[in-house]
Amino acid sequence: MVSAPRPARRALSRLASVARFLAAALGLFLAGALLAAPWAVTTAKTEAAFGPHDATYAVTTDGAITVDLGPIGQLVIPAGDKLPLRLGVDVTVEEIPNHAGVPVSTIDELAQDATAYASLFGDIDALFTVVRNGIIADALTRDLIAAGIFTLIAGAYLLHRRTRRQVDAASERDPADGPMTALVLSLAAMLIAIIVVPVTAPKQITPNPVFERTPLAGSEVTGRFSGIIDEVARVVTDYYDDNETFYDTARTSFDAAWVTRPTSPRATSGADLVPRPNWDQPLAGEKPAGDGTEAATAEAADGGEAQAGGQAGEEPVEPAGVITVLMASDIHCNTGMSRVLARAAQLSGADLYLDGGDITMTGTTAENICVDSVHQALPQNLPRLYVKGNHDSADTADHARSLGWKVLDGQPVTAAGLTFFGLPDPRRTVFPTGDVLERGETGAEFTDRVAAEACAAKDIDTLVIHDPRQATAALGDRCAGFAVSGHWHRRVGPEAFGPATRFVNSTTGGALANALTPGPLKMPAEFSFIRYDAQTRKPIDIQVVTVDMDAHVSFSPWMPIPQPGPWAPAEAE
Repeated sequence: MVSAPRPARRALSRLASVARFLAAALGLFLAGALLAAPWAVTTAKTEAAFGPHDATYAVTTDGAITVDLGPIGQLVIPAGDKLPLRLGVDVTVEEIPNHAGVPVSTIDELAQDATAYASLFGDIDALFTVVRNGIIADALTRDLIAAGIFTLIAGAYLLHRRTRRQVDAASERDPADGPMTALVLSLAAMLIAIIVVPVTAPKQITPNPVFERTPLAGSEVTGRFSGIIDEVARVVTDYYDDNETFYDTARTSFDAAWVTRPTSPRATSGADLVPRPNWDQPLAGEKPAGDGTEAATAEAADGGEAQAGGQAGEEPVEPAGVITVLMASDIHCNTGMSRVLARAAQLSGADLYLDGGDITMTGTTAENICVDSVHQALPQNLPRLYVKGNHDSADTADHARSLGWKVLDGQPVTAAGLTFFGLPDPRRTVFPTGDVLERGETGAEFTDRVAAEACAAKDIDTLVIHDPRQATAALGDRCAGFAVSGHWHRRVGPEAFGPATRFVNSTTGGALANALTPGPLKMPAEFSFIRYDAQTRKPIDIQVVTVDMDAHVSFSPWMPIPQPGPWAPAEAE
C-alpha cells in the first residue's frame, strides 16, 4: 500500500490542528457564554421613556416592576408576562428632558406631559414591549462580550500551558484533552458564578383596589404616593374605562359596518376611471350577479372560503390585480385608534399601511410609544410606510425606522409593488408656540425641493407629502401623477389638481384644535382605503372610513380617482 506523500500528510496534519483549534475555541466561547448568562441577564439594563420622563430600567429577579418616585414613594407593578423569565425591573425615573431648539411655554409643557402620561397608562404594554426588547438586546451584548473575554483568557492560558509542556503533551496526552479540560474548568466556574449571582425572592405585592379594571391592575403604591393615587384614582379609572369602552365599541361598530359597507361600482363609462382587467370579478364582500345560484356555486368552488365582506374575522379575499393601501394621518398620539386600524387592516387584507405624518403631538422621545402602539397593533407582516409630519421629529422618524418601517426621506421606496416618493416636513411644531425650522429650511424652499427631487426621481406612482401645499409645485410640474397628504384635519378629494390628482386624508386621531387627543374622540376620525391597479400601478378609487364621536363607524361610497384630461391645464410655472 502506497502511503500519502509527506507534504500531503503535513497538510492534513495542519488541517487537523486547525480543526482542533477551532473546536476548542468554539467550546471555550460556548462555555463562556453559558457561564456568563446568569450575570448578563441579572445585570442587564436599558433606557426608555416613562411618560414624559427619561428612565433607566435595570433587571431584578423579584418579578416586579418597581418605579422609584423618590421621597413620595413607589409604584410596584406585577411583571407577569411583560418581561421574560419572570424577571422584574427597577425603574429609575429621571427628569423630563428639554428639547433644544423648541421653545415652549410652561402651559405647553404641562399639556405635553399630560399627553405623555395619558399615552403611557392608556397602552402600558407598548412601553414594556420596548423595555423587554431593550433588556434582551443588552443581556445578549453583555453575554457575548463576556464570552469573548473568557475565550481569550482561557485560550491564552491553555496555549501557554501547551507550550511549556509541548514535548510531554505531544507523546502522552490525548489531543482532545485541552478542550475537555477547558470545558470542565468552565463548567466548574459556571457553577460558582450561578451560586454568587444574587437571586431575590418574588416581591410580595398588596394590590391597590383603585387599579382594578386598568392596565395597572394588581399594582401597589407606597409612601405619600399612595395618598396621591387615592385622590386621583377615580379620575384615572374613569378615563381608562371611558377610553377602553369607546374604542372597543368603535372596533365592534367597524365589524358591523364592514358587512354592509358600499362596494365598488361594477361598471363605468371609462372616462373617469383607470381601466383594469378584472372589473368583471367580484370585489371583496360582493357576490356575482344572478339569481343566487351562481353565488352559491362560486362559494362552493372556493371551498367555502369567506369573503372579506362576510362576518367579522373571516379571511379577506381581494380581487386579483388590485393593491389595497390603508392610509392614516394625523393620529396625534391617539393610541385608542390603533385597534381600529388593526381591524381595518385585518378585514381588508391590506397590502400596505401608509402613515401620512403627525403620528405624535410634539415628536419627543416619550411619544415614541405612540408609534409603538400602531406598530404592535397592525398585522405583523404588513409593510409600514411613513413620512414625517410637522408635529413629528427626526427622532420619531428614526424610531419608526428602527421598528422596520420604511421612512420616506428623499429616495423612491418600493412597497407592495408600488413606488412612493416623499420628504419629511422641515418644521417642528409644538402647539401653540409655533414652528421651528428643524432643518433650517423654509416652507417655500422645501416646496421647491420637493418638486426638484420628485422630478429627478422619475417613475413615481404616488407622492407622499404631509402638507398638501408643499406638493403643489411637484404636481404642477408633472413630477407625479397622484399625491396623498394629511395635515389639514379635513378631507379633500380625491380631485383633479392641474395635470395630476390628489387626496388629502383627514385626522385619524380625531385631533381637534386646542384639545388633547388621547381619550374618546373630540371630533370625527377618518382613515382611507386606496386601491391601485397592480398592472398599471395607477390609483383606482378611495373609500373613507369615519369613526364618529359616538363610536359609530360608517363607510363612504368608493370614490373613483378622476384622471385629468386635456381640459385640465398644468399650473403656470
